[in-house]
Amino acid sequence: MTTPPPPPPRRRQRRRRALLRRRATAAPLPRHCRVTAARATPQRCGRTVAPAAAGAAAAARTSPRACRAPQGIVWGTNTPLTASDERLCNRFDYDGEYGTVLNRFLMQAASGIPLTVYGTGGQTRAFIHISDTCRCIELAVANPPKKGERVEILNQVAETARVRDIAEMVAKLFGAEVQQVANPRQEDAENELVVANQKFKLLGLEPILLESADGLFKEVTEIAQKYLHRIDKSKVASIAYWNSKRKEEVESSAGTKLG
Repeated sequence: MTTPPPPPPRRRQRRRRALLRRRATAAPLPRHCRVTAARATPQRCGRTVAPAAAGAAAAARTSPRACRAPQGIVWGTNTPLTASDERLCNRFDYDGEYGTVLNRFLMQAASGIPLTVYGTGGQTRAFIHISDTCRCIELAVANPPKKGERVEILNQVAETARVRDIAEMVAKLFGAEVQQVANPRQEDAENELVVANQKFKLLGLEPILLESADGLFKEVTEIAQKYLHRIDKSKVASIAYWNSKRKEEVESSAGTKLG
């Protein structure tokens, strides 16, 4: 009797990937479960334990204490600690792909580029200063949920604002111009965003609000002015189009003014 030929390499690779996926998503098993090559087989331990219940039993025994902290758009470059030495200054992304909107506006104001508002600017976003982000992490670590409690959800947000309102605020503060450009992103032109940060406030967070952050705006702008010679204006306009329709609209528009 001849031995059948091995499956083609691609088929073996698919089987191996499928096996690895099953192993990666498998629930952890308690000690009274015996793992065979085919599947996990619960042994008798006074009662029958279903494989699906094995993961829950392990989770109940380990009782992980965790919290999740969704984060708003971070702006600013320094915390009180990093400001003590120039070598600790954080990275400053100003380009159309990775630069956060407020940092982009402050850099554009410092370099004489009209502020780039996508579409109508009616997109509502959540904002938080980088020092408040660090404070939120500190508070979350110092106040974990009690053993056995559900995962704690803590919103790292100081406030929400529309993009066009942020642009007007920066333009008024620094005498900059505002330009509306075609939106390279596929998103609603106007949207509402309701988010609460009461849990962090109860833990002691006193968030920095945009209306009272003139000094911090100027701090970021001073850094942008200091490193103005490093700015590549060709990176200001976004070229990462979310789909072909967005690309066509942007390429058929008047383009982005670069000062």
